[in-house]
Amino acid sequence: MAGDMALAQLVHEVTERVAAAREAAGRNVDLILEFHRRLTPLQALPVIEAVSRFHPLFTEDPIQIDSIVSQADLARRITAPIGNGERLNTIWEFRELLAHGGTQYLRPDLGLAGGITHCKKIAAIAESYHAAIVSHNFLGPVLTAASAHLDAAIPNFVVQEYSMIDEGPSAAAYTSSLQREGGYLLLPEQPGLGVRLDRNTDLWLSPYITPLHQTPLRADGSVAYSV
Repeated sequence: MAGDMALAQLVHEVTERVAAAREAAGRNVDLILEFHRRLTPLQALPVIEAVSRFHPLFTEDPIQIDSIVSQADLARRITAPIGNGERLNTIWEFRELLAHGGTQYLRPDLGLAGGITHCKKIAAIAESYHAAIVSHNFLGPVLTAASAHLDAAIPNFVVQEYSMIDEGPSAAAYTSSLQREGGYLLLPEQPGLGVRLDRNTDLWLSPYITPLHQTPLRADGSVAYSV
């Protein structure tokens, strides 16, 4: 876990990985660095400063979401852009984040933060702070379609997260008119979201299985970070 690693070693390892990603992608590609809330504020400052020379579009969720004030304080203390908010749910949480000097890229999840209508309100609040929207999305074609419709309706959309889950076997029960071509999603012209449920697929007839997630623990048994 990041919390158990010496700071110098942590900075070195993260820098090497980001350098390799930048070299492989070239300078015409934006990098987004996902830390998944695994750093402490004391770790996040030197780590983000060390990788800022590779010009990532933003660093996502560097610290835990326990405190909005702590997240905003981190954003004020560094020059590199930060993105977070995938676990925030309301316009009030996002407003407080921005009012305290917070993130430049907001990451609302339409499945958690009130759907299209509520997330459009979040986008409007972000616009008033000159902040951008990069909605969180990795749960399937229905959420992707809803996110794409939001993107098309707001002025501060930047880039849309997309998961290959949409093209895998778990999405077989859905027929989506939202198609990926290269690095772009073409908006559907059908009514509604453009996603239909195919009740004749084997997936629809299969029993639902609840996924099991194991909470990461430190050596002493304490919770290392939330997932």
